[in-house]
Amino acid sequence: MDYYYYIPKTLKKVTITNDKVTNIDSMAFYGCSSLTTIILPNNLTDIGVQAFCECSSLSDINIPDSVEHIGSSAFHNCNNLLKITIPNKVNTISLDTFSGCTKLKEVYIPNSITSIEDWAFQACYSLTSITIPNSVKKIGNYVFADCYSLEEMSLPFIGNYYDGSNALNQSITSNYFASIFNKTKSNYLDNESRLIKTCFDNNNVKYYIPKSLKKITITGMDIEVINSIAFLGCSNLVSITLPDNIKIIGSDAFSNCQNLVDINIPDGVITIEESAFYNCTNLTTITIPDSVTSIGRYAFYNCTNLKYVSIPDSVTTIGENAFASD
Repeated sequence: MDYYYYIPKTLKKVTITNDKVTNIDSMAFYGCSSLTTIILPNNLTDIGVQAFCECSSLSDINIPDSVEHIGSSAFHNCNNLLKITIPNKVNTISLDTFSGCTKLKEVYIPNSITSIEDWAFQACYSLTSITIPNSVKKIGNYVFADCYSLEEMSLPFIGNYYDGSNALNQSITSNYFASIFNKTKSNYLDNESRLIKTCFDNNNVKYYIPKSLKKITITGMDIEVINSIAFLGCSNLVSITLPDNIKIIGSDAFSNCQNLVDINIPDGVITIEESAFYNCTNLTTITIPDSVTSIGRYAFYNCTNLKYVSIPDSVTTIGENAFASD
């Protein structure tokens, strides 16, 4: 049997004053669509599943520093939430936690976070930038699906998770940058024109990433490999900054990144594998550090605007058609 409760449309602000309250139970404020402000007690430790789900007018809520856990879908479809600071005792951003927060512009993710679960920020249309700290070891599938205003991201690694193995033994999709975005076309028809399709595996696997996304910074200093097809087909990206410890740039890592104009090849890179920068037609300058010994075949094939390349004496192998074009 379903139960319904009715609250005044005039009710805009709720303050919980008892500091002995440590939990906000599941669905506690579910669907309280008139509320704009909720003030939580200072000793709160747990926010339950769907606690503020569908609070569509909520624009102002404090999450106390004492909070250790935020349940799945806790703020789902809080359409007017503008800013959120996640306390530094929280370890996981759960499934769907902030999905559908369409006006959310600012998110602070602390160094305590180790995991961001699937769909956590899906359809946060107003997010333009996000910084994920190096403490994070897992970023779930579709975390940023339909975030069609994203322009800039700072990430500790590429793909879904990092376990200290440089991802060499992980599945190909888990190392693919676009896996944190849409796996299918947008569920929201008006968004489709704001997404671009990327493909790999003979076009059998497709992801859709925001057209607005231009700049990526990878910050994890213990990452030594940019895996094969990591950014394959991310044709909207203009600038990618790689961490200093990179040793290998894998095959097709940046293939068909046709708008890429700015990328550093860090000192310390030893191998640039085949087709790594294939068809990066807007690259104009490449400086290859003197740590590189091997440049694979087709590594810079069809980089038609490439005007300057510096190749050091350390390079002993250059594969066929490495710098050729159609």
